[in-house]
Formats: sequence, structure tokens, C-alpha cells
Amino acid sequence: MLRVATEEPESVQQAHAEATMVNLLSNDSTAAAVLQRPGAVMRLLHCAATSSDCQALIRALLTALPVAHSQKAVTADDIEGLLEFLQSEHTMELKHVAASYLASWAESSVVNSRRIASSGSVNAICHVVRQVTGKGRESHLLQCEVARIMGALGAHCASSMEQWVNPLVFMLADGAATSDPSLAHAVVNALATCAATGDPSVQKALANSTLWPLLHTIAKEGCGQLKCAAIPVVGALASGGIPVCESEADYWTETLLGWVTGNESEDCLVATSTAALAGKEWLIC
Repeated sequence: MLRVATEEPESVQQAHAEATMVNLLSNDSTAAAVLQRPGAVMRLLHCAATSSDCQALIRALLTALPVAHSQKAVTADDIEGLLEFLQSEHTMELKHVAASYLASWAESSVVNSRRIASSGSVNAICHVVRQVTGKGRESHLLQCEVARIMGALGAHCASSMEQWVNPLVFMLADGAATSDPSLAHAVVNALATCAATGDPSVQKALANSTLWPLLHTIAKEGCGQLKCAAIPVVGALASGGIPVCESEADYWTETLLGWVTGNESEDCLVATSTAALAGKEWLIC
């Protein structure tokens, strides 16, 4: 059925097989049977790219995403297929689905993360970031999933995390420029993972990046939710061993106190600032 849906020329039989795939993906038990087939996700994505009912197949693949979290040992061919798909000429919507599966696989096991890391993921993901940053909100769902991949790989195999730093900073800047807290939070989580590795090469990359000036810009101009997203990064940088100079610590102390006592501060910003002041990890110099 999968072969007919994804490989046969367009016909009544192929359309029926595709509709059957949509139904199978909508149920966890049958979705698992479909997704365990070699190359299933990539083949279904290519099918969606040419299908007259593209949206139904995309929705079905996204519905089946929880199944991907149970796939603990995805093959290198499956991983390489999706990485190649990300770099091909497809819509951002389709690439978002591909990145979502890669992120779910990476989060599900160390084995998957290591296979993704050793399959050229650095070049593939950096290519995607270069292509989509600055493209507006329509690219943000894809960027969020890319940040998830980076965070999962950083948590499970941090050997190449220094190469993620600049792409992550670019995506954070994109989220700040469009006041998108969802993208900012996704990137912040990955940046915090980078900082927490304590790896000297990661520390150097973070110290040499434009992250600090960007955080200052968010603190001055961002909405309340963006400011909330920025606060944990400062703490993660310090607790990860990144030098925080006295003037930087003073700046954030004054800024956080201002947010706590400010009459116009949102509740979430007051709570996050209060927690940061109580923790004081970011005051390490």
C-alpha cells in the first residue's frame, strides 16, 4: 500500500492508496506500522509534494508525530533522506514536517542523536538556517523545529555544538525582530543547552558571538514574553562557565529589578525576573 501510494503514477488506485495512508497515519497503532517501513517518512513527504491533496497528507504526518518519539533506532538511510529533503527545493511547510520528525527522533534516544550528528546534520541544518532566517513568520515553525534538533543533539552528543551558536543567534534575532516568543523560547532552550555543555569551544563561540548585544536589544525593545525568554539565557551562560563581566552582571541586576518593580511589567516577566534574582546564577563573574 505504501509503495502504491508513493511510487505509482497518479491514478485512481494511487489516490485510493494515498487516502488509505492518511487514515492509517491517524491511528497510533497503524501509524507505527507505516512509519517503521524503510524510508516511509521521506517517501510520504515526496508524495505530499506532488499530491493533489497535499494538506491531508501533511496533517496526517503531523498527527503521527508522537509515534516518532517511540522510534529509538531510526536507520541512517531514513535520517540522511530527511536531511537531504531539508536541503532540496520544497515548501517550508513540507520542510517543517521533515524537521519535526528529525527533532522527535533526536529527542527519543541517544542512538538517534548520534546517527543524526554523524550524518552531515551540521551542514544541512546550517544550510536551512541560511535559507529561512529573515523570511518572516511563515518560516518560524520550521525554525522552531530546527532549534529542537539542535537542542536534542546538544543534550545527547555535544561534540559539534560550537557550530550551532551563530545559526541559533541568527534565529533568535529573527524571533526578536518579529516579536515571536515561540521561536525565541525554542532557540533559548537550545542556546541554554549549548552553554550548559561547558565545552571550551562552545564557550569561545558564545563569547565571540553577537548574543550579548542581541540580549540587550531584547531587554530594551522586546515585548514582555521576549524578555522572559532572554532571562534564562543569561543564567545559562554564567552557569555554563561563560565569563560574565561585572558591568554585565550590574546591567542585568538593574534590568531585572526594574522589571520586578515596574508598574507596566507583565506578570510573567515579574515572576521570571524574581526567580532569576533569587537564583543569582547569572551573577557569577
